[in-house]
Amino acid sequence: MNISKIKLLENELEKNEAKIDILHCDCDKLWDEIGVTQKKLSNITDMKYNLKKINEKINKKIIKLKKINNNIV
Repeated sequence: MNISKIKLLENELEKNEAKIDILHCDCDKLWDEIGVTQKKLSNITDMKYNLKKINEKINKKIIKLKKINNNIV
């Protein structure tokens, strides 16, 4: 009787270990995806910052050109 219980518990243990391995792989994949997503977010944030700086320069040039244009007219 005890031998059959031991066998059942060993089988359950093996199944659970297999599930743990699968979950571990899933976790690793998700952590990799998080890393990729963080890199993309960082790149997008950098692009936003750079575009804002470019827009500031463009606005300054526009203001300067408008002043020059107003002085000519």
